[in-house]
Amino acid sequence: MSKEANDARMSWCKKYLSAESVKRMTPEGINATLGPKLDEITETERQSNKVFNSELFSEVSAMRDKVKSKYYASFEKPDDYSQQIANALELLKSLPLTEDNVDVVLKPFEQDYEQMRVFQILVESMDAHACQTESRQPMLYDKTFARVRDCTAALTEYDEMCAIAKGLFVYPKYTLDVVKNGAYEYVLAYDDGYDEMNGQAQLLAFADKVGGYDNR
Repeated sequence: MSKEANDARMSWCKKYLSAESVKRMTPEGINATLGPKLDEITETERQSNKVFNSELFSEVSAMRDKVKSKYYASFEKPDDYSQQIANALELLKSLPLTEDNVDVVLKPFEQDYEQMRVFQILVESMDAHACQTESRQPMLYDKTFARVRDCTAALTEYDEMCAIAKGLFVYPKYTLDVVKNGAYEYVLAYDDGYDEMNGQAQLLAFADKVGGYDNR
């Protein structure tokens, strides 16, 4: 589409800035005719890119569930889930903070990423406090939180791709070629900038990765 727009700009510029047109028309007449035509091409391309951007962002937004599903299947909460969480919190406060104790207490929630993420933050905070009072090194809790950490890292990458997708197709282009007609300058062609090209490359690589995930 960009190539078509650039070809159209080039065609109009060649037509109105040719030696014949310069002889036949005044500079003001050329500029009054050529400027709006180029503006129309640019605006049409801009509006089309906005539509493509919106479609792309919708597609990328839909990827989140597939990213998460690599690590967690859908989880149906039991009726007494809130009470189970409250009980687990009390146990975490009362039991010695060890890798095995934490794993046993949090076992009923291991399929719930959001809740396990909350527990991870809580346990790590409790552990940091215990390290100070007990003068020990932090525990890793890999047995309990390895999957949470992996999923969080994958979703963080997804969030980065979402941020890139918000700008794709609508990043400012840079001027590739310019022609003058008296005091007026006309752009013959625009090209994608670094942010656009790099963003497209990153998003394509991410899409390939997500496409390889197994839906559970």
